Amino acid sequence: MTRPETEVLDYIKRKTEETQDGIQLPLSHIADELNLSTSTTWRMIQKLKEKNMIKVVKSHSRTKPDTIYYVGDSDDITELIDGIANRLYGVLVMLNELKVRLKR
Repeated sequence: MTRPETEVLDYIKRKTEETQDGIQLPLSHIADELNLSTSTTWRMIQKLKEKNMIKVVKSHSRTKPDTIYYVGDSDDITELIDGIANRLYGVLVMLNELKVRLKR
């Protein structure tokens, strides 16, 4: 990924984590915060959308910006799957122990 692409992705990820939801900020605000041009920011958002790392939901209002959601990258998904698998294993162990106790 290019430096601007990484900066935009990190910004969207950070803001999404802060709000626990998508972000609704004008493109110009994001560009100003990252010290990038609006056109560069827009291109980076398009690239991230194509890579399925973010999702953009169009606003139904002309006065409100689109909502941008951080979806994640393959490393995030791998960590999520590992976490779920570990929790599931723990649940299975507990269920097996309960089954043994109930047979007594």
